[in-house]
Amino acid sequence: MQFRRKAFTRSLLAAATIASLLPAANAANFVTRAQDLGTLVAPVTLSYSHSFNDTNLSLAGLQLAELPGSTVLPSDLFYDDYAFQIDGSTFNSLTATIDLGTWFDISNLQVRLYQGNLLTTTTGPAGPALVAAWSAQTLTAQSSGGDVQLIAPINLLPGSYVLEVRGNITGTNGGSYAGVLNLAPVPEPGALGMMLAGFGLLAFLARRRQA
Repeated sequence: MQFRRKAFTRSLLAAATIASLLPAANAANFVTRAQDLGTLVAPVTLSYSHSFNDTNLSLAGLQLAELPGSTVLPSDLFYDDYAFQIDGSTFNSLTATIDLGTWFDISNLQVRLYQGNLLTTTTGPAGPALVAAWSAQTLTAQSSGGDVQLIAPINLLPGSYVLEVRGNITGTNGGSYAGVLNLAPVPEPGALGMMLAGFGLLAFLARRRQA
């Protein structure tokens, strides 16, 4: 009996040692959209949006139609890519999400811009192709609890670009965001105008989700 107890103890210690050597589970990156907006001629304003909906509420994590066979956890990052080509103009964008409690929400929403196309998109560093780093400017609408991410006006040279959106889908039923992309031959209005537009977009999203 004592020999069996010692052997069992050694087995437990060996199992614990093996488990400690295994890599910890890491958050995954999922590309959930790759859309080509085509060639854009200024002045133009385009809207973009994505609603992530859980297709099977009985399973843990999110089961998304965009990712058949995969389970998306709150710690996982989604990446949406919007590619476009221009002849040169002033660019800015605004992306907003709303917080509808624990059941429909996106956290850590960010946007960035880099040179490239849908064949060269990346979830990692963009390197010298980077035009605007991951947004750090967040405006919060207290009435809806949503966040607004901005890319300030930038003068772009002719070429191909990718507007990339990322975040964590933390709602138990999913989450959604919407954005506006502006191209103009002259500088866009300042931050105040963008802020007001962002709050208006949040209000529209809230009404649409509650309808």
